[in-house]
Amino acid sequence: MSDHSPMITEPRLVVSKWLNDGFRGELAFGFSFRAVHEAGQPDYRLQVRGHTKNGRPALHISCAEKDIAAMVHLDQPLTLGTVTVPKPWGEEIWYTGIETRGECTASGVPLSWLIAVCPDAIMGNDDPAPLLLKILAPQAQPVYGDLYFELHTEKTEVYVVTGIDTAVWPDGEGLIRYGFNQPLLDSLGETAFKAAYLAAVKQYQQVRNQIDDELEHRRIAAGYGPDEVVPVAETEAWLASLPSELRQLELIRRADMEKYTATRTLTTGSVIQVQQRTPHSLQHGVRVVEFQSPHYERYILSFAQKVLTQNHWDTEEALQLATLSPPDPAVPQLISETHAFRLDLIADFPEFGVERLTLAAGQRFTSTRPTYQVCIGVSGSSRVCGEPVAPEQGYLIPAFVGELSVENPGTGPATLLIAFPR
Repeated sequence: MSDHSPMITEPRLVVSKWLNDGFRGELAFGFSFRAVHEAGQPDYRLQVRGHTKNGRPALHISCAEKDIAAMVHLDQPLTLGTVTVPKPWGEEIWYTGIETRGECTASGVPLSWLIAVCPDAIMGNDDPAPLLLKILAPQAQPVYGDLYFELHTEKTEVYVVTGIDTAVWPDGEGLIRYGFNQPLLDSLGETAFKAAYLAAVKQYQQVRNQIDDELEHRRIAAGYGPDEVVPVAETEAWLASLPSELRQLELIRRADMEKYTATRTLTTGSVIQVQQRTPHSLQHGVRVVEFQSPHYERYILSFAQKVLTQNHWDTEEALQLATLSPPDPAVPQLISETHAFRLDLIADFPEFGVERLTLAAGQRFTSTRPTYQVCIGVSGSSRVCGEPVAPEQGYLIPAFVGELSVENPGTGPATLLIAFPR
C-alpha cells in the first residue's frame, strides 16, 4: 500500500461503512495507533486496505515500524498466535492475551490492532478485549509445579483438565487445592479458624523468606535476573545445600499451613468453575485449558516458592475477602444431545459462557451468535468453518462470520471448547 493513503482517526466507522455497503469502493487509509499496554511509547502508523475475492471481504493490515503485514479474512476463523510466559511453577500459554508481557495475534496481526481497526466485524460488541484463553502447564514435580494459592474478587474463570501426568499421578487423578478444610472450620468456628490459619501462614512465611533469601544469593551468583525462572533441577541442588534443619522446618510448617485448606480430585475432562473469592491452587502435573474474564487482580495467600511478580503475600486482606465455605462444584448442563453431537454448557458466568462440543465422526454442527467466539481443540480433529482444528489449536471467530459450522472429518469423536461473551 502506498504511504500516501489518507490518515484518518475513526477506522471503525470507515471499515463498518465499507462492510455495510457490500465492500464496494476503495478502502485504503492509515492511522496512528498505540495500544493501551504500550503507554509511554510513540504512536506508530497502521496501513489498512480492503480486498474482496469471490464476494468475501478481507483487510490487509501492515505496519512498517513493526515489520508486520498480513491479510485478515473477516468471514472465517482467525488462527490465534500464542505467547508463552514462564512461571516459577511452569508456564502459561496465552492465546488472546494483550499485555506488556506479550500480545497474541490473530492471522498474524496483533489483537489490539484488529480491535482498533474493525471492532464491529471482529468483536460484535464494545468489549475492549476478548475473553482470555490460555493453557496452564504446571511442572510435574511436587511443590515446584503447584500454583499460587490465590483468590480473585473480579475475575471469573473456568478450568478444563486436558492432561494428567501419570508419572506423578499414576492413577490418573490429580488435585486442585480449593477452599478450606470444612470439618476444621466447623470445629473451630470462623473467627478462630481465620486466626489459626493466619498464624500458620505467618509461621511458614518466616521460614519461606529465610530459604528464599538463601536461594537468592545463589541465583545472583549464577547470573540469573530477578524475574528469571530458574530450572527446577538447579533449584533443587541449591536447596539441598541448605541446612537440613531448615529444610525439615519448611516441610513441617508447610504441612501445618496446608491442613487448613481443602483439595478436590481431578481427572482428564474435569471442569472447575473457579468462584470469585474462593482460594485455589492448581497442583503439579495437571494441565488445563482456562477461559477467564479479562481482569488481572489477585490476592496471594501463600506460595511454596518465591513469588517473582510481587514482594509480599496478601494473606490478611485475602482472608477478609475470602469465601470460607464455597458452593458445591457446578455440574455441566446438557444443552442438546443427538446421535451426531453432545453440547454441554460447562461455564455459565454473567460475563461469559463456555460450551463443550463433542462431535461424532462424519457429523456436522452449526450455531449462530451475534458476537465473536473463541474456540480451542481438546481431542480428535475437526474443522471450524472449514479451518482444521487440532488439540490445543485456537481460533478467534469474528462476529462477521455469523454461522459457526463445525465438522468432524475423522474416524473418531472430536471435542472442542467454544467460549462467547454475554
